[in-house]
Amino acid sequence: MSVEPCRCFAHRWSAVSGPVFVTFAGRNVFVLALMSIFFLVHRYDDHRRVRVAVRYLRPEVFWPIVILLWIVAVTVSQGSSAKFIYFDF
Repeated sequence: MSVEPCRCFAHRWSAVSGPVFVTFAGRNVFVLALMSIFFLVHRYDDHRRVRVAVRYLRPEVFWPIVILLWIVAVTVSQGSSAKFIYFDF
């Protein structure tokens, strides 16, 4: 009776590390990339760091970064407005 749970766990682990995971990652590469970027950049998401960057970056560097981030945000948000749920509070 104790052998069955071990086989079940081994089967599930091989499914996660095998072709099922590759298929899942292939279908959701954009979402996984966004989540990875979020977790890599999250520690820099602080008002103090933004204020320091605005104060010490030259305008020739700061404004192209802002414009590039704005373009990326608009590009990412395209096509998802139909899926957006509006809440009435």
